[in-house]
Amino acid sequence: MRIRGIYPVIAVLIVALGILASMGSGKVGARFQTDATPAGTPVDNATPVADESATADEGIVTLVLWYQQNGKGDILQLSPIKLDGFDATRDTVDNDSEGGRVVFEEANNEGYPRIRIGEGEYFDARPLFPDDPESVQRWFYYNDDPALRPATMVMQIVGIKGQYEDWYGTATFISRGTKQGGIMVIAINPPAE
Repeated sequence: MRIRGIYPVIAVLIVALGILASMGSGKVGARFQTDATPAGTPVDNATPVADESATADEGIVTLVLWYQQNGKGDILQLSPIKLDGFDATRDTVDNDSEGGRVVFEEANNEGYPRIRIGEGEYFDARPLFPDDPESVQRWFYYNDDPALRPATMVMQIVGIKGQYEDWYGTATFISRGTKQGGIMVIAINPPAE
């Protein structure tokens, strides 16, 4: 008698497990994955189409410069880049207003880095975590090996003087190799209103 009562329980368990197994596969359909993807930039013949309603004052500004260590290796000298197709190299600098510099231990910025572009654009780096001074620079190495290049370093920055005062964003340094210089990309947002 007891054996007959166990068969309906086993049948219900098998059906319940089958339902759970079919529902909990963990895979999400492609439709659900693309629904959360933001719309891309419209293109015309593989060329991005600019949003004509946005002006330079309304969005992110990107500044791209070449950097090279000075003779002592403690300051990065900045200069414009020269493009040959997709190949970027250092362009010449005739005077200080065409270049700039990065001082990594600036006394006027509590020992944190300061970037000067031209004669009047200044940006100060800030640690990501105020209680952790080491968080001012984030390094990414090939194979996670600090001895290998190329490497990339990112700092969060804020404009402190010039036309980009109070603008905020990041400065990304793409190192080509030891004493070979590299490219610095600053991407900044205007201050919130």
